[in-house]
Amino acid sequence: MFERARRAARAAMTELRGGASGSAPDDKGTRNSGTAEAAKAGTPTPQVTSIYAPAMQQWSTAFTWLIGALAAVAAAMIVGSQLTTIGQLSSDSDKDRLTLAVVGIVVAVGLILVSIGLLFWAQTPSNTDFVQLKELANGTSKRGVGGRVRAQVEADTSLNRNTGSLLNLMAKLEETRQDYYSLRGQHYNASREAAKQDDEIKRKVHERTRDRVVNEITVVDQKLNEYRTALQRVSHLASFLRARRRFRAVSWVVMCLAVLSTLAFVTFAWAANPP
Repeated sequence: MFERARRAARAAMTELRGGASGSAPDDKGTRNSGTAEAAKAGTPTPQVTSIYAPAMQQWSTAFTWLIGALAAVAAAMIVGSQLTTIGQLSSDSDKDRLTLAVVGIVVAVGLILVSIGLLFWAQTPSNTDFVQLKELANGTSKRGVGGRVRAQVEADTSLNRNTGSLLNLMAKLEETRQDYYSLRGQHYNASREAAKQDDEIKRKVHERTRDRVVNEITVVDQKLNEYRTALQRVSHLASFLRARRRFRAVSWVVMCLAVLSTLAFVTFAWAANPP
């Protein structure tokens, strides 16, 4: 009997509240829709794959092979030094030749090791963060990586998103970001006020405000992701230009060091093998 009475009371309360969910019939799903849309509005920015990744990978692979080749050359130099007659040189009568031979082999191997270190350094990741993008945007020089990045962004509307420049793009990003978090704050306030209300009419007013803010958040979030995606592409461009400049500079330096190392080893071979 008590169980039947409990069930009847529960059914009556359900009818008064407008259904088992606890909401009015004409307000079905209102409480949950705002939360779901708000979750969608905060979607993370999709990661953009760099179009320069294959080229940078090829450079890295070439440098890796070059490191192995230089290491083999250094080992060959050390082994080759054992085949000379340097041990027969006297520190009294052949002092100059002995000194020249020691200096020659040390310089030759040392330059090879320096070259290997430079090649390793050239392969370190070259990422461009938000602070570096700000520095690039505020630059004025038309030369170097910064000048090329700014010129490319100004010429490509898919990069500047119709803002005209990198500086304007970052300003739009900051403005849109402030709007986004301001709307998130309004959404929180409206949701909190709706949760406080016992009066159905007042609660609906706050829920409608919350739903309107959610729609605004969705629109602003789309624009925010658009600007973020554009800046990711600009970051990839800047990183690629920096890496290319580093690879080219290191390539020339390693070539010069290789020539000097060869001359040093030739000097060692001449000094270690007297006529």
